[in-house]
Amino acid sequence: MWLRKSMTTMLMVLSFITTLGSSLYIYFTPHSTESLSARLFAFFLFAFSTGLGFGPLLRVISIINPETIPTALLGAAVIFVSFSLASLFTRKRYYLYLGALLMSAMSMLATFSFVNLFMRSPAIYQAELYIGLMLFCGFVVFDTQMIVEKRKCGDTDFIWHTLDLFVDFVELFRHLLIILNSKRPQVTPVENAPADEALMQRTCSVDGLSPCLSVNTVGV
Repeated sequence: MWLRKSMTTMLMVLSFITTLGSSLYIYFTPHSTESLSARLFAFFLFAFSTGLGFGPLLRVISIINPETIPTALLGAAVIFVSFSLASLFTRKRYYLYLGALLMSAMSMLATFSFVNLFMRSPAIYQAELYIGLMLFCGFVVFDTQMIVEKRKCGDTDFIWHTLDLFVDFVELFRHLLIILNSKRPQVTPVENAPADEALMQRTCSVDGLSPCLSVNTVGV
């Protein structure tokens, strides 16, 4: 049990460092023909390390409630497409003004997430999940309109634009996955349930401070 927790923590830390490093490389490297291959590699590395960081959470949920994984994936896809289309078909770009509000709310949420690593309050944790889900719904709208406006101004950095939307989708999926799992009856054998629940809470708490938040902070 101790070894499994240590491996989970190491995996999350490795995922954090890799995703943060690759996203910063993409952001600070100018978009050009010469840097295209390196930036594409950094993007795929970011996607791979993000999936690697999801591994412990998905493994635990596949044991406790495996049916929540496709449900959360479908729900995230529906939310993402719906909010993206709503943003695209809105002629007025007043959603761009949501940027400051969303970033302020995200900064506060990240602070509460960090504090709750020590407090371990279930109420704060549940509030973080639902508020985080609403925030990333807003980010889908904001990022979509921002990408459209940047393209109109001549910004052709499709790699960073893709990274923005990828982060939004991943965070929608993660929040929905945890919320749905907490609402459904568990199918885990009784003797394994306490250990699996503890590991999931540990994984979710660490994952709550994922570099996906940092990527949105840099990208605005």
